[in-house]
Formats: sequence, C-alpha cells, structure tokens
Amino acid sequence: KYGLIDKNGNYIVAPTYDSICPFSSECCIMEKDSLYGFMEFGTGKILLQPQFQKLFYYTEDLCVVQKGKSLGLVNKNAKVVCPTVMQDFKDMSGPGAVAIQNDTSNEVSMLLSLIEGNGPSKKGIVNRKGEIIIPPKYDELFDDLPDAGFYFPFVRSKNVKIDSSANVTGAEPVLIGKYGIIDTTGKIISEPIFDELPVYGDGMFRIKIGEKYGYANADGKIVIEPAYDYAVAFSEGKAIVSKGSVVSIIDKTGKKLVENLGPGAGLYRFHDGLAICRSMDGKYGFLDTTGKRVIPPTLDFADDFDGGRAIVSLNNFYGLMDRNGKFVVPNEYDFFYNLLGGYYQTKTTEGKTGVVDSVGNVILQPIYDEVFHLQKNYFTVELGELNGCYDLHGKEIFTP
Repeated sequence: KYGLIDKNGNYIVAPTYDSICPFSSECCIMEKDSLYGFMEFGTGKILLQPQFQKLFYYTEDLCVVQKGKSLGLVNKNAKVVCPTVMQDFKDMSGPGAVAIQNDTSNEVSMLLSLIEGNGPSKKGIVNRKGEIIIPPKYDELFDDLPDAGFYFPFVRSKNVKIDSSANVTGAEPVLIGKYGIIDTTGKIISEPIFDELPVYGDGMFRIKIGEKYGYANADGKIVIEPAYDYAVAFSEGKAIVSKGSVVSIIDKTGKKLVENLGPGAGLYRFHDGLAICRSMDGKYGFLDTTGKRVIPPTLDFADDFDGGRAIVSLNNFYGLMDRNGKFVVPNEYDFFYNLLGGYYQTKTTEGKTGVVDSVGNVILQPIYDEVFHLQKNYFTVELGELNGCYDLHGKEIFTP
C-alpha cells in the first residue's frame, strides 16, 4: 500500500492506496480498488475521488480519464475540463485537438465508426486547456493547418450511399459533402458551404463552390467569386488560375496581372518569385511573375525554390539549381532532400548518403547509410549499424 510522508517521516496520507504516482506539481494520481482519482501534493487532500477505470498521459498538463466506454480530460489541477463523453482524442500537437464522440448505445456501431472513420461519430475541438471549444457536431474535422490557425469541419451529404467495395484497399473513403472553416479559438469563420477542402495561403482561402474555384478572405467572406475551372492558393500576393485553356496570374482583388501564360504554364504557387511550369510534353521549368519562362521547361522534375535554390532532376539525376538555371550542385545524385537551414542530403546510386550546402560545398562525403539533421548545429550519421555525429562544417564530434 502507498501513502505520502513529509521530510520528517510523518504521514501526510496513510498507506492505504494501491498506488500513488506524480502527475503534476499540483497533484498526483492514486489508485484504490482498481479505480483512479487525484489528490493534492503536500496535503493529501482528495481532489477527485477514485472513479476512473483507466488513465492515459496526454500532455504535460492534461490526463485522459476513462469512465465506462467514454473518455474525458483532467487538467494539472485535477479539474475535469472535458467531461467523460468522448471516445477518442487526436494527438495534441498544435493549439488544439480533434475530439471524437460516438453513440455508445450500440457498441458494434461505435467500434465500426472508430475503425472505418464513418457512421454515427461526431467530431469537435478541445483546446490545449482541454476545454471543448467546438462541441462534437461535425461528421469530420480536418486539422491540416492548426499552426496557421485553422481547422476545416465537414458535413456529409445526406442520402449519399458510398460503395465501400469500389474503394481500393487502403484508400481514403470518398467524402461527399460540404466543408467549412474554424479558427483555433473555436470561432466559426464559415459554416460548411464549400465543395472542396479550402486551401489557405497568404491570408486567403482557395474555395470551391459547385464546379468552380474562387477565393475567400481570412474572415470567410468570398472576395473573388468562384469562376475558375481550377486555381491554386495565393502566395506572395499572386495566384495562378485557369478558365478553359487560358491560364492567368491574378492579384488578391481578382485583377489579371498576366492575361494568358500560354500552353504548358502549369498551375503552381509562387515561391521566391518563381512558379513551377510544365510543358505539354511533361518537362518542368520555372516562370516569373510576368509569365516569362526564366528557366526553360527541360527538367524531369522540379521542386519549389527555397532560399534561392531548387532541387531539380535532369536526365534522371538530381542536383541543386539557382535562380539563373545554373547547377550549384551537379545533377549526379539518385536522391536529394532539403534538410533545411541551407543543407541538403544527397544519395548516390549505390545508396550512400552525404550532405552538401546551398553554395555547393560538400560537408559530408556520400559514404554513410543515413544522415539526419535533428539538431540545428549537428548531423547524426549511420554507418553500418553504428551512429556518429558531425558539426555543420563536417568536423567529427563522435566517430560512428
């Protein structure tokens, strides 16, 4: 049995519990007769009587508690901030998390809805305090952009039957319904009225109503009417849109900056003042904000520019190109990956990896099995089944 004592060895709480373990600086978790509760540190005052069948650590400040078939959240002060009415919580990796609630009266339906992602389950949002800011009322809730400040609720169209047998094994189910926009404080920016998941960029949402694309501002107001056959999200104050075979560049008012980019323009976002274009025969290049092909479409593959550099492929080998179309790092690698901070992982046709920087210096020769840039001042390598460490200049810190 477990209890609490002070520094003199005197009992604060007599050892009558099956277990006691710390949860936060304010409280600890105790177990008695297979039920869990919370008591105050230092005094042993009971804050929540043992009543939960299971507990799961969720964040440093929140604990998931289970009562019957339902889950809730208890904060670091042992306060129930989300009542035990949910069946699941997504990871709290951003400012909030998606909470899932099911009809628990039918256990089979509840399990199927959790497994298949459809059925009677409803989704809402809890904030980092564990408080419900959007009650579970949506059929789906996408948390693709919580760091940008937005969630996207989805309401499934009624009387639409989905033929699950037609889906490829492992493929995402086809969602037929309407999408909305919610910010991370729980404010509803737009009720679900859009026919495609909105795409955020540069303070604007690319939206789709019916078969046409347009744009809404950060308040959810439609500022460019849906009139385009396709459109990309805004970046750097511009967006590329298409009507029929005519591809144009517009500004945030909908004004055409370039009337017609011509055949093979492509529909990509601007980065560093350049956008990827793609010729009619499937080759890649880059165009500027006037529509000029500043790097002709002769490449097998092209990634967006970042810091004046773009990863490209020519003759099926990868290298690093500058804005003038010159190779800073020759196209002689089987794989090229942006490690961020001006460093890139290379891989040879033999499968060996190394590191180069944005001006073409070889930091680590391609002799390693793997390279990681997990800490900003160091590279970790794998060689054989051994690990080593190097600084940003390639100086060895630890031999593999």
